[in-house]
Amino acid sequence: MAHGGGGTVEHSRFTTAGLAPRDQLPTYCDQLTVVTVPVSRSGRPAGFRAAIDRYRADDTMYIEARTDAYAQTRSIAQISVDKMQSYCFHVLADGGAETSTGAYPRRSVHQSRPGILALDMSQPMSMSRHASQVRALFLPRAVVESVLPQAQALHGRVLEFDATSPAKPSMANAIADALDRLRRLDAMSAADARQRLVDSGQLIAAAFAQRYRLSGNIEAAEKAASFGQARRYIEAHLYDPDLTPDSVRHLVHRSDGNAAYVGLVRTGLPYGGGAIGIVLLVTGLGLMVSARNPAHRGSGQPARTSGGEHPTAEPA
Repeated sequence: MAHGGGGTVEHSRFTTAGLAPRDQLPTYCDQLTVVTVPVSRSGRPAGFRAAIDRYRADDTMYIEARTDAYAQTRSIAQISVDKMQSYCFHVLADGGAETSTGAYPRRSVHQSRPGILALDMSQPMSMSRHASQVRALFLPRAVVESVLPQAQALHGRVLEFDATSPAKPSMANAIADALDRLRRLDAMSAADARQRLVDSGQLIAAAFAQRYRLSGNIEAAEKAASFGQARRYIEAHLYDPDLTPDSVRHLVHRSDGNAAYVGLVRTGLPYGGGAIGIVLLVTGLGLMVSARNPAHRGSGQPARTSGGEHPTAEPA
């Protein structure tokens, strides 16, 4: 676990390595309490390879998993008795999957290349997955619906970024960057990890809204992503003499011109060519991020807050 302000990130890892081949698939199925894997309890004679990492930060969760092929379902009966009501963004990194939802909206989707499948865990679904590598973000309904009020309409829809996608390249790049920054959540405080998951999930929700022409607060999600990028960049380069308004402006450049001006105000005495304090101002975005000298605070960590529901188990 990672310790820091705002609590800890709960990290757990499960792997079928070391289990008897006949026990591998049944044991993996026991990890998935809100979906059913329709297999014999005797498992497969040839075994079942699987490894899954879970990261919980308050009411959010992130998963990385690599498994052999298998099928899973989430039924109305299961939905009626468990507490999993989150939205899930299921990121297929490698492999393939066929997913069906119903009764409404009833959709069948086939994924044979990387993409993001949106799932509403309060609605039924079934998925048949090939041997694959996946990542999944689980977010409270309020987080996703703050960007897309009718987010339940996303259930079973897929977002792919390629030459034929109508999504803006800037949005695709922002999502790729956001997902890449989720790889070491256990090195963060729970508050930082939660905020990173929230920022990533809201950006994905905005991209779905854009792709399917749904009514949503796309601009707010894009701004939030820019805010997070700028803050993390400044914190990482606080004492870098090359930290300039131009370097930050280039980082958070927005095609709509909202980041028209970035001002860095250095305060205090010089410190190694850098600064003791930096204030980032992005006009048009209404952002102010202040990074102060850790020696004056007794800690290098900024103030953080967190809270919310705690997710249960999940499909992976």
